[in-house]
Amino acid sequence: MTELMKEFLVKFLEALMLALLPLLVSLLVGQVVRVVQDLAHKLKARNAEAYEMVRFAAMSAVRAAEQANLGGLIEEKKAYAIDYVERYIAKAYGVKVDVEVISQAIEAAVYDEFNRYRAGSIETEAYGED
Repeated sequence: MTELMKEFLVKFLEALMLALLPLLVSLLVGQVVRVVQDLAHKLKARNAEAYEMVRFAAMSAVRAAEQANLGGLIEEKKAYAIDYVERYIAKAYGVKVDVEVISQAIEAAVYDEFNRYRAGSIETEAYGED
């Protein structure tokens, strides 16, 4: 192969990779998202009662934290909500839940609370509510 052919081949392969790379990355990301969603659904199905327990407590905690903050009783809403959920679950069910799980449930509840009436909220998508 001549030097000119080698240079052409390198440039061609480089251009081909640049054209295909976004497609391959989007396909890979889509597959990863599907796997994570399937895993989340399996986890929710396996631990449906625990998931609902944390979800309910987080939704209540978000509303309580918002009211307490509006009343000037607290300054840190998330810390209050985490403590609320921990105490509620410990008292009602006698179990301890990982703080990271509680934190994520609170984030989801906050998102859903403030986007409740928008199309595509987590609650509407997950539970078919309007």
